[in-house]
Amino acid sequence: MKMMSRARSPPDFDFNSYIEKRDYVGALAIIDFGEVELSPVDKLFWVGYCSTRLGGRRNNNRAKEALLELLSEKFQDEDVPQIAHLYLSIAYFQLGRYTDAEETALSVTQDSE
Repeated sequence: MKMMSRARSPPDFDFNSYIEKRDYVGALAIIDFGEVELSPVDKLFWVGYCSTRLGGRRNNNRAKEALLELLSEKFQDEDVPQIAHLYLSIAYFQLGRYTDAEETALSVTQDSE
């Protein structure tokens, strides 16, 4: 019998499909290897999110701290995009810092009124 060789298709590096399939290791790999174009704020959010889902609170904490550093370096307080505050609120919540999460989330809704 002859072995039939299968033509392999190139790997699919669609970030959204990894997130939808809850393949957080794959999503982190795509981020780490630069296979997806994300803003620095979005990249830090997704690293924190995926790390939390994998139980990596230390990586989430590093991502949160990097997000804070990025925001303080890049923007003046009044120029920080509202979505960045929302991402930070989510990171606080995932770390169990519920009071900080609530205060940050409420500041977003109050500022946008």
